[in-house]
Amino acid sequence: MKMCLLLTLTGLAISSALPTFAQQKDTIDPQTRQQIEAAEMKYDEAFNKNDAAALAALFTQDAVETGPNGTAYGQAAIQQRHADLFAKWKPKDHVNTIEKVYLLGDEGVTVMKWSVGGYGGYVVTVNSHQGDNSLVHLAVYGITTTPAPSPSPTTTPSNK
Repeated sequence: MKMCLLLTLTGLAISSALPTFAQQKDTIDPQTRQQIEAAEMKYDEAFNKNDAAALAALFTQDAVETGPNGTAYGQAAIQQRHADLFAKWKPKDHVNTIEKVYLLGDEGVTVMKWSVGGYGGYVVTVNSHQGDNSLVHLAVYGITTTPAPSPSPTTTPSNK
């Protein structure tokens, strides 16, 4: 319960801080943005290959990933969460599109649209920079679109 409250407060703090950052002219340096863009391309690639280990490697050891399907705490749990997903569903069309990137202290905050298999939404990540890499420390997902339901077969009444 305390962790859920902490995540909610963190999300509120980030969302209330974003307008302030949006007013800054130089929100993030080009090298940091390139690191984040490269990481997001690796994320899409790993997701579309259904490679849970490669996907989890893009997160810090103590990362938190949360959204409508619950929360995973730590890199190992994130890997297991995606391994379970990929065992049931083999998506090949995942795309993250970066909308905004902000600097929050030494970390980058990224707002992205995502889509996969007819689903879509937004994700906000907090990225920690380790060497030349940008690793996700916190990811908060939301779903805004779902696939249209399949039409049900119709039956024609017989004339007897």
